[in-house]
Amino acid sequence: SEFYGYDHDAAAPWNNNTDWFTAARGATPAGNEKFRFDFSYNSCYNGSGTTVTDQGSWSNDGTLTNSPTFTASTSTTTPGFITFDGTNDKIVIPNSTGILLHNGIAFSIWYRCHSDHNGILFSGDDQSSNKRLFQIKKKSNGTMGGAFYDDSDTVTTHFSSGYSNSTTQWKFLGVSCGTESTNKGTAYRTRYYRNNSTYSDVEQVGNNNLTTSNPFKSTATSADLCVGMQEDDDNTNPFDGDIGLISVTLVDFDSNKFDDYMQDTKSKFGH
Repeated sequence: SEFYGYDHDAAAPWNNNTDWFTAARGATPAGNEKFRFDFSYNSCYNGSGTTVTDQGSWSNDGTLTNSPTFTASTSTTTPGFITFDGTNDKIVIPNSTGILLHNGIAFSIWYRCHSDHNGILFSGDDQSSNKRLFQIKKKSNGTMGGAFYDDSDTVTTHFSSGYSNSTTQWKFLGVSCGTESTNKGTAYRTRYYRNNSTYSDVEQVGNNNLTTSNPFKSTATSADLCVGMQEDDDNTNPFDGDIGLISVTLVDFDSNKFDDYMQDTKSKFGH
């Protein structure tokens, strides 16, 4: 299949032993895939040491903290992944500047839950003030939610929707935030997407928020990112489950782009 003009099948590891995402790096429009941890083919981490390699163009590597567990891929449909214990496991990515660009962003995540509890999959804090920039969170009732925070540390956009808890199935989650022109000027809209029941398409669910408040902190100059919890609130809402892939793209994805991304990656997660 092709994702934005790049033939991933031709570069797939089951065809020519080439790492898929390494070969495809920069294939998104204008190199907009800035941050990516892809554990599914052991390509960002091989099980040795504590450094996780950022395969996007930011080159913001992470550090495994408090010993999250790595399980290596054993086949093209059995992915590698990192397990977070729901207590204090996390991956810390310090001093990232790219995520502070204020023109649109999309998060794509493959994850699997271990229990019905609150847990943060991915978060960002303003490095200088430790105030929150964003969080993507799983709630105990199966709801996926989160928020973006403005300069006054106020939630400007919320997104949430019911999503059945499952301890066995890999799920795809997409969250985007970008600008729109309205009769009141520039506004910001947050959208939430997930796989449908058959993984044949993504579906938009949850709140479709529109606000004139800029959800990106204009005063922030650098961010500390964290996988598995909120970095500034240590041991608060840690994630209990597995993460196979996280991607950050500086484009406001719509349903078609999220579906392209899911279709291009779902076989690695058994779908």
